[in-house]
Amino acid sequence: NPRNHRHGQPTFVFGFPVFRYRQTNARLYGGEASLRLAPAVFPGWSLTETWSSVTGLISTGGHLPFIPASAWTSRLRYEHHFTKKIRKVYASAGGKYVLAQNAPAQFETPTPDYFLLDAGVGADMVFGKKSLELLLEGNNLLNQTYVDHLSRFKNYGLYNPGRNVVISARFHFI
Repeated sequence: NPRNHRHGQPTFVFGFPVFRYRQTNARLYGGEASLRLAPAVFPGWSLTETWSSVTGLISTGGHLPFIPASAWTSRLRYEHHFTKKIRKVYASAGGKYVLAQNAPAQFETPTPDYFLLDAGVGADMVFGKKSLELLLEGNNLLNQTYVDHLSRFKNYGLYNPGRNVVISARFHFI
């Protein structure tokens, strides 16, 4: 908690509370499972589904702080290989549903669930031994207002990024 153990007064640095943690025994369990389908009857298409979840419990009772909420991610992708010069062109769309984190630690608050939608297109081109990778990607396309449970700024009313578009070019020299 943000208390100075000597004087019982809150300790702050640049307006942010300073937390003192003590080591204790805990148990973490969970996992991640992923399934990728790329049926031969639909060449170039693939569907990837991923589930991730972790739980952290303190041996004396209660939950560990900053444990991420469980999440389900889906991605549909189409990739087409052209010539030696245009190695591949691809498009993808996906979503991520993050469940509510209703098991916060002692000094945390619960975090509501949210859904994020993204999509993108890209191409890889080859120039001799060099290659150029171009990408146009949209993230949080529904402009969802959300805060990740792991955000240190959650209690200050600062949300994660809204809708954004990324344009990138990577030139590989080898």
